[in-house]
Amino acid sequence: MPKIRRLSDDLAHKIAAGEVVERPASVVKELVENSVDAFASRVEVEIRDGGKEYIRVSDDGDGISSGDLLLAFQRHATSKLEDVDGLFSIRSLGFRGEALPSIASVSRLLIRTRAADESAGSQLIDPLRDDAEVEPTALPIGTVVEVRDLFFNTPARFKFLKTSGTERRYIVEYLTDMALAHPDMAFHLRADGRDVLRTTGSGSLESAAVEVFGQSTAQHLVAFAKETEWGSVSGLLGKPAAAKKNRSGETVIVNGRVVTSYRLANAAERAYQGLLGHREFPTAVVVIDIEPTLIDVNVHPAKIEVRFQHEQAVCQDVFAAVRQGILGADLSVSLDTHSSGAPSKEKTLSLSRKRLVSRQENLSIPSPQGKWDPASWDQVDAVLQENAMTRAVVSESKADENPRDVQLNESRRDDDEGEIGDARHWLRAGRIIGQLHQTYILLEVSAGLWLLDQHIIHERVLYERFVDRDYHPASQMIVPETLEWSAAQAEIIAEHLEELVAMGFVLEPFGQRAFVLRGVPNELKQSGGWQRQIADLAEDCKEQNDWRHPAALTMACSGSVKAGQYLDNREIRELLQLLAGTENPFTCPHGRPIIVRLEREELLRRFGRPVS
Repeated sequence: MPKIRRLSDDLAHKIAAGEVVERPASVVKELVENSVDAFASRVEVEIRDGGKEYIRVSDDGDGISSGDLLLAFQRHATSKLEDVDGLFSIRSLGFRGEALPSIASVSRLLIRTRAADESAGSQLIDPLRDDAEVEPTALPIGTVVEVRDLFFNTPARFKFLKTSGTERRYIVEYLTDMALAHPDMAFHLRADGRDVLRTTGSGSLESAAVEVFGQSTAQHLVAFAKETEWGSVSGLLGKPAAAKKNRSGETVIVNGRVVTSYRLANAAERAYQGLLGHREFPTAVVVIDIEPTLIDVNVHPAKIEVRFQHEQAVCQDVFAAVRQGILGADLSVSLDTHSSGAPSKEKTLSLSRKRLVSRQENLSIPSPQGKWDPASWDQVDAVLQENAMTRAVVSESKADENPRDVQLNESRRDDDEGEIGDARHWLRAGRIIGQLHQTYILLEVSAGLWLLDQHIIHERVLYERFVDRDYHPASQMIVPETLEWSAAQAEIIAEHLEELVAMGFVLEPFGQRAFVLRGVPNELKQSGGWQRQIADLAEDCKEQNDWRHPAALTMACSGSVKAGQYLDNREIRELLQLLAGTENPFTCPHGRPIIVRLEREELLRRFGRPVS
């Protein structure tokens, strides 16, 4: 007796629907993508009960002609793909021809539509019924799709849906991403009679970010753009103040399609290395425009994954563009107290100065950020050894302590442009007032007063020095120390002895669980507490593929000037000079601000003086 039999069309539809329609947000996604492909300028979404009871998506796009309406609900019927060659140059969001029949197979669906060349609209109720007929209806140009009672005929799938609040959140998150991916389209979401999201479709990504995130978050975003050999990468990057404890703030958009890409997201996260704290993630909107022939979007039924022909090159360019963009911004914090008397968040960056360039125009490329020349540290090494009290900040320069005599016209690097160039200039040329509580440096600049934390200035300097070197010279200890660890710790240290030596620790095995410490990194020779430090560094090596970043964090914190330590003006000047030479003079490696600005206008307001 034959065991193989053909599935009924109804069952086949339901199986296919399980791949495309996972939850209410999947329905919204498929219908909104159809609106985008129909060149709509406005999309309105209304839901009830998290979309489980009711979903309505309407647009002012091209619409569907009455003669095509029934055919649109046949599996694999589409207007977006003609032949196999077209599969490798897809420019539309949809192309499979599965969305409408899949949704109709698990819900009660009504569609009303009118094409631009027709005088009246058409409607279709429950299009998968054998007796379904197209009926005339009054409707402006565009399409309206109403979906009721989702999964009413597949109760097992309905049972696995989350609460209405959770399902609603998924829809909000999707439409938020789409509003950023298509800032030229107006999106409106209404949930249970309440407006949840509304954008104007002005065409500006910055404006869309304000409408989506709110002004409090948007003020911490900076625009970036970079042209590449394969296309372009642009978007908005969040300053450290906008960091999150998860990846919910990361949005990757490829040719207008919101995608999930671990490698691209990881490239953006790595670009923030040394700017954010432990387990903090950036807020970033990364927009990639690439020739469609260089990607494959036919990877996942929901079309949320893409493959790149040259993925490594794309990831490298994304990393470089994000790194260049975030380090080119002013990451210092402004004290804007006004009437509250308490510090506020950073002032809004004027994004108009860094407008994103549209896809049709040439993209402006910010100058790459330079780094402190490692070769110049050899001279600093000698200085560090001469002054143990401050551990690496005293300069033997014969420059007069009066900052007015400092050479202000010293050669400027090619990347000293814009906000970061201004910051470097004033770090070198500002007038040092002194220390506050032997912790904060007071620096007078043309725009007001800067307060800088001496510990994290030095932490930033040492971090960049450590992280950019594969090997660090050691200072021999006059009296070697014998250190003993637990058996497990000794195994970890032995396993990563090569990395510890590269950091500057001279260790020799001595018995089963002990090591003789004969040398330590130059910058840490006054730190002490070697047993714990070495154990922590070995743990970092165990947990990280690249030991440089976590090791640099640990060693920079240990070797930095401490709060409460007195510095004279020459020592302060040297610290500021070193900070001006760093890649990022605005934040410590954990994301804390180095510079807090008290603007001159704020001082004038406080003392009742006229603000010019």
